[in-house]
Amino acid sequence: MSGAGLRRCGGGTTTSSDAAPPALPRSASSLLAAVCAVTISGVYLPQALLSRMAEDLGATVSEIGVAATLAQLGYAVGIVLLVPLIGLVRPRLLLASVMGASMVTLGLAAASPGVGLLAVMFLLVGLASVTPQLLVPLVPLLTDQAGVRRLLAALTAGIGLGIFGSRLVAGTLAQAWGWRAVPWAFAGAVLVLGAACWRVLPSAAPSTRSPYSSTIASMPRVAATRPVLRQSMVMQAGGFFALNAVWTTAGVHLVALGWSELEATGLGAAGVVAAGLTPLGGSLLSRVTPLRLLVAALGMTCVGACAVALSAWSPVAVVAGVFVMTLGALWAQVAHQVRFFAENPTDRASANIAFMAAAFTGGALGALCATAVYDAGGMSGVAMLAAGAVLAALGLRRVVGPRATADAT
Repeated sequence: MSGAGLRRCGGGTTTSSDAAPPALPRSASSLLAAVCAVTISGVYLPQALLSRMAEDLGATVSEIGVAATLAQLGYAVGIVLLVPLIGLVRPRLLLASVMGASMVTLGLAAASPGVGLLAVMFLLVGLASVTPQLLVPLVPLLTDQAGVRRLLAALTAGIGLGIFGSRLVAGTLAQAWGWRAVPWAFAGAVLVLGAACWRVLPSAAPSTRSPYSSTIASMPRVAATRPVLRQSMVMQAGGFFALNAVWTTAGVHLVALGWSELEATGLGAAGVVAAGLTPLGGSLLSRVTPLRLLVAALGMTCVGACAVALSAWSPVAVVAGVFVMTLGALWAQVAHQVRFFAENPTDRASANIAFMAAAFTGGALGALCATAVYDAGGMSGVAMLAAGAVLAALGLRRVVGPRATADAT
């Protein structure tokens, strides 16, 4: 094999690594989006099943809450430890292995007899749920240049559908067959989708390999030397801080306003609709630059937060505000990834790891702050905090990054 190497794309077409891949069919894009939705859902299943798991295992909700926390922690660790392997291992083999681990750990979580083992299993579920973060750096290898933005938007929509839709699906399944049926059902879905997407994934080894330790060590350098990436990290951290702060407390607030717990769970429908509209953000990138789209999207997040702050007494207004915030955050993520992938064409994995680490750090801080602020200032206080975080991120973009960047990328 030549130094350029060969790779296999889109169900069997073999091309040089220097040649552009063919356009990815919409059916394949939809399939990969579904893979993102199902695999990331494992991280959020404990949140939807807390009360039922606590009742079944004879534990308190706070004790079972450890499983939800460890699932989030496992996901963050998985991003750092597993995503760098995308440059070392054949993508098809790596993704099959990770999805297989996801399927096994979900099954073990469903069979856990006690709280301790359940918590450990969901830590491993989170660790094995990073398939979406493995797919994102592969986007330029899966489709032609014109399709990169559309595929990124489709994957982001899938992630959003998994995060928000998993709450609705898990609640429905648990009500019908008990909580243990839920991880089993998602494990089965991972198996089916993994088999279905096998031929879509590149099968050949990476044309260039860098040591695993070097990839890990390069992340701080990549963030320090790439102004567009650094700018995106700060802005997305602020956006996710705001989004997580409001989502953490919105359900509790709706119950306080008189909604039942089942009705409050329906808040996830707003997230599902927003995720379904995410590809529209990718389409808009053919008309506006990525920077303009993400500034407008973060503006939507801020407007949604302000609507919640000013109308916290109205359940309908809260749901509407959360919807606008969620749509804005998802569109911003699409625009961010288009920008920093163009800036980092040879180091996409490290760039995406740094970006997602910043985003989840901001989200974790938002969730942490939200509870204390809600106790002191209610939903309006949380929403005002969220709006302030977005405004701060927009202001800091001129400090941490260039004022004008190559937005054609």
